[in-house]
Amino acid sequence: MKHTALVVHDDPRVLASAASKLEAAGHSVRRASSLFEARRVLDGGLPDLVCTSLRLGDLPREFAIDRLRADFPTLRILLLIGHEELKEAGTALAACDEYVTVPAEEGRFQKSVDNLMKRADLDYEIARLSHGGQGGASTPGTTFLEQGQIRPFQQYERDILLHALTTTHWNVKETATRLKIGRATLYRKIDRYNLRAFRHQRQAS
Repeated sequence: MKHTALVVHDDPRVLASAASKLEAAGHSVRRASSLFEARRVLDGGLPDLVCTSLRLGDLPREFAIDRLRADFPTLRILLLIGHEELKEAGTALAACDEYVTVPAEEGRFQKSVDNLMKRADLDYEIARLSHGGQGGASTPGTTFLEQGQIRPFQQYERDILLHALTTTHWNVKETATRLKIGRATLYRKIDRYNLRAFRHQRQAS
């Protein structure tokens, strides 16, 4: 199954190496060399995995993972860390899902990637089962005006959000603007209803 990944690193060699390994494994990869670029990519939709360095050039006094976790709390993050950075990386190591030292040992990077992609698959399957095995929400254009069974409000909200995200091709910034809600609020609702699971199913079908 094809997964999506974002590699964030300000060292062009590490960025190219990690991205090429992910692409060789069949994943769809986006690249960013700064936190600013990473946010722009993430605003357009969250990937299955983010690989990031400990620090970035536009965020010299903070760990990149701390800022990413604050803005996008459900990201699966693989930390790419230099051997010399291990001593100062205590909280960052605790915040990431897995980490590898760079240059990475042969096979270590791919093993960590595989572990996190399997976790993504499990998350999507749990989300699918939690919604009664339904492959998606209402068909686009549903107005909810027809008579029938009244469902819990949360199901209507989920369907509306999924319809809006599908209409904008999962452009979170545009969706939030058109729904007139904040992006942070939209991200929380995406997480609450596990909407990325529905996106994943449609990409796989």
